[in-house]
Amino acid sequence: MLRPRQAESKPGTPALHQLRILKACAIQPRLRRRDREHNLARVLELTERALREFRPHLVVLPNYIFQTGRDTVPGPALNPLARLAVAHDCHMVGGVARITSPERGENSAFFITPQGEVSSWQSKLHLLSSEQRRLDPGLPGELRPILFAQTGCVLCNDIFYPEVARGLALEGAEVILVPSAVAGLGVKALEIICPARALENQVFIINANMIPEEASREHPALPFGASGIYSPFSDEMILARAGGEETVITALLDLESRDEMMATSESMAAEHGDRAQIRGFNMLSGRRPQLYGTITREVCPRQQCVNDPTSTELIE
Repeated sequence: MLRPRQAESKPGTPALHQLRILKACAIQPRLRRRDREHNLARVLELTERALREFRPHLVVLPNYIFQTGRDTVPGPALNPLARLAVAHDCHMVGGVARITSPERGENSAFFITPQGEVSSWQSKLHLLSSEQRRLDPGLPGELRPILFAQTGCVLCNDIFYPEVARGLALEGAEVILVPSAVAGLGVKALEIICPARALENQVFIINANMIPEEASREHPALPFGASGIYSPFSDEMILARAGGEETVITALLDLESRDEMMATSESMAAEHGDRAQIRGFNMLSGRRPQLYGTITREVCPRQQCVNDPTSTELIE
């Protein structure tokens, strides 16, 4: 059956990549509205700290890391992060408002390789009303390999739409990255939804959220931050979780144990002992897609919302 998650490798033991263990960090900075210089400095300082202290394979940053303007991807704004990726041999993923035309853009993830190559990845599929003034929705993106892991990206509030993460899981995603810029009571939803997405889709989830400096100061009683790294295992769902302060979190993602889980059916798992002690088995293979046609239908009239949603995200 599934073995416990592997601890850090020691001298004489196989390296983490040989064990299919991915070391990941999520960066949670405190960002200011329309202060690009300050925000880049906070992101770089925390990222350098993560790289120095944890030596991760992957660093996930929040969405809208500059909190102002639109940027070309690739482009000069992301060059400082690309240099860090090269210096520390790691991948980086985060979110920006990306220029697609003189007047329009998309909220897109950027993808930086250990060779310093920068490209745009997934764009947000479900825009909030404030974003729609300047941005256009994207289309589902492809999986990308990060070392030995097949990885998908769900940008910010797209994680609230279960079909998005499920689609990536059915395409073969093993890890889903969630750069976000969610504040206030939405943070409580993130704390529930992200581990739920990990369990129901049998993937690892890495959520990097930001803390809006002004809003957290004006509303100290509301929740902020709460970045998290989650596993598909029922006995260890929360691998790491931040509080409401600027910080870095890290965890080891044991993809070999996930391989074993996905190779195990419910009946095979039950043969090994008490069902109450089963850590996990392949639930995706037990799906009955012929029953799920309604999830692609338009919402019925009584479920439609006439309220105009608001956003704390800044794209102007």
